[in-house]
Amino acid sequence: MIAHFSIAATDGAATLFIFATAWGLVRWRREPTWKRTFGLGLLLGLMLLAKFSTAPMLVLALLLMLLLGPDKIIRDPVRWNWSRTAAAIVLAFFRRMGGVFLSRPRGSPSTTAL
Repeated sequence: MIAHFSIAATDGAATLFIFATAWGLVRWRREPTWKRTFGLGLLLGLMLLAKFSTAPMLVLALLLMLLLGPDKIIRDPVRWNWSRTAAAIVLAFFRRMGGVFLSRPRGSPSTTAL
């Protein structure tokens, strides 16, 4: 973490959110509640917003969400966590797009001055 935060770039934020997502995924696996699902979806969106090169981590986290049960890997596709994974995808997408469309680029004139 120190190495990535020593320069002013997006690598530090990406590393922070990758670790936070991994921690959230472990907590979600122990107790897959809807509250933790929404929290994990928010972390996934923030991770993708921090740096777009974290997309492979997003895919890996969603695949693990789909396949993991509290104590084992679920092998039957009918019993996979389809609804919770879909909810996390939707929340991550809206968080990512909200960051893109609601941010104002540097140097653009303020809308309050008009």
